Amino acid sequence: MQVDSASFVFIISLAAVVNGLGIVRWLTGFSEFVRRRPALQITHYWVFSLAAVFQFLLHVLFWWSLWSIRGSASINFLSYLYLLSGPILLFVGTAVLAPGPDGDNIDLRKHYFQVRTIYSTVLILAWLWAVFLACSPRRLCTNRCVLRSLHDSGGDTALGYKSDGPWRCGCHQLAIAGRVYRPTSTST
Repeated sequence: MQVDSASFVFIISLAAVVNGLGIVRWLTGFSEFVRRRPALQITHYWVFSLAAVFQFLLHVLFWWSLWSIRGSASINFLSYLYLLSGPILLFVGTAVLAPGPDGDNIDLRKHYFQVRTIYSTVLILAWLWAVFLACSPRRLCTNRCVLRSLHDSGGDTALGYKSDGPWRCGCHQLAIAGRVYRPTSTST
C-alpha cells in the first residue's frame, strides 16, 4: 500500500488506539487513586514510581515516533503487523505494571516484586522491537524523519557527529538519554 496523507491516517489509527489504551490505563488508575485517596493506604516504592513514569513516557515517545513513518513510500501487511506489535507490547507492560483498584491497601513494593519478571520481559521485548524496527533492512521510514531538520541545519555537526553517509536519516539512530548515537562514516 502506498503511503500518502490519507492512507497514513488509516494505517496509524489502530496503532494509535492501542497506544492510547495504555495511556488511558495509567490515567484511569491515577484518577482512581485521586478519587479514593482518603480511604486508601498506599505503601509507596520509588522503583515502582520510576518504572511507572518510564512506562508512561514510553507511550508518549511511541506516539511521537509514529509521525516518522509518514514519509514511507509503502507499507505491506507484515510490516503493519510488526508496527502494531510495539504498542501491543507497551499496553501489556502497562497492564502488568499498573496495580488494580482492589481493596483499600496497596503495597507498591510488593506489587512491583510480584510483576517485575513479567514486566521486565515485556520491556525487553519492546526494546528489541524498537531496535529491529530501526535496524531492519526494509525500514518503515525514509529520509523524511523528525530529526531531518537537525541534519539539514548542520546541528548534528555541532554535536560532534558527521552528517554524511548512510546515517543521515534520524530514524536509523539510537537516542539514549537525549544524545543521539550512531556510527560515523570512516573513509579508507
